[in-house]
Amino acid sequence: MSQRTPNQSNENSKQKEVRGSSTRTIKKQRTVITSENEKSVNEHCKQIDYLKSDKPFVVARFILECGRKLEAKVITISTAHKLFHKFNQNTQGSVYDPYLISSACLYLAGKIEDSDHLRLRDIINVVYSTLHRKR
Repeated sequence: MSQRTPNQSNENSKQKEVRGSSTRTIKKQRTVITSENEKSVNEHCKQIDYLKSDKPFVVARFILECGRKLEAKVITISTAHKLFHKFNQNTQGSVYDPYLISSACLYLAGKIEDSDHLRLRDIINVVYSTLHRKR
């Protein structure tokens, strides 16, 4: 076991303070869709035209992409997936619009998870920009 000198413990506490202050400023800022944010999300995956696609699991990928653009936590995105799949188990598949339900699931997941509140305005903007990309 290594012993810490007083200078090392002060450096660690300064790093924690910096991390804490950056966390506070992130929580106070609102999520804004920028082209940089959209590019970083789209670098990892190929773009899909969600309105024309008939492949399975497209809606799950839509939830994931919107969650990343909203900078939501992983637990919030997985809660949205769970809510969406539970809804589909209990209802008929073609009665409801899957993208409307998935955006509602993202909003509810943000409310369920105490640490991640997503604004409805931001969710609407992200969902619209994801569904109606510039071609």
